[in-house]
Amino acid sequence: MLYFDQRDVSRKYDISIERNVVRWQRNSPDLSQRLALTAADDGRTMGSKGEMSKNGGEWEPDLELAYSRIE
Repeated sequence: MLYFDQRDVSRKYDISIERNVVRWQRNSPDLSQRLALTAADDGRTMGSKGEMSKNGGEWEPDLELAYSRIE
């Protein structure tokens, strides 16, 4: 997956899908990132939890998202 934004940041992430979980990650000497997005069995919600590692250090919490289907 290619990511880009208005700051002119562009990054390539490796993606894997297994059952109801989509994972993406990138490994870089200055900033590594990983995220798991899980769909609930009822198909109404998804939640994600991300982590980052700066300069090869310990993994720490990063972006968390929650999605709900609205009818």
